[in-house]
Amino acid sequence: MPGVLSVTLILMPGVLSVTLILMPGVLSVTLILMPGVLS
Repeated sequence: MPGVLSVTLILMPGVLSVTLILMPGVLSVTLILMPGVLS
């Protein structure tokens, strides 16, 4: 479904950017609490 993927990339840049803006704390906490999982 390349068409679906491309449409998703076109329609959801705002969602991705909002996620990056709203969830830096969540990502940092994940990096702190789950080093074993990530590595």
